[in-house]
Amino acid sequence: MAANTLTLLPDYPISIGNRRLAVGALTGPTSYTTITTGSPPTGGQTILASQFGMKYIESVSCSVSDDGQYTAFWTPASASHNGVTSGILGWTSFGGSELGGATNLSARTVRVTVIGR
Repeated sequence: MAANTLTLLPDYPISIGNRRLAVGALTGPTSYTTITTGSPPTGGQTILASQFGMKYIESVSCSVSDDGQYTAFWTPASASHNGVTSGILGWTSFGGSELGGATNLSARTVRVTVIGR
């Protein structure tokens, strides 16, 4: 059985005191694009560190949508083990699979919590 490995981001573990945390309500896209795997993956909904008053994103957590029907997950736009300037959110049905392309999510919002610097 292979060993369970973990690669920490630089400067971790840390207290939240030397990082920034922001929470925002994010509206979904008018026409969602299904994520295509790769390094980095493409599609989804792009989020930028600058949208949250930051230079770099280190971690993102998303809530269930305002109607309880959807949720989102985040992946960085780079394979780097450092903070990134952007990433993408993939939207899924709550407890289910990723949404199909062209799904209109513009009437939905999720709360997004970002830790970065």
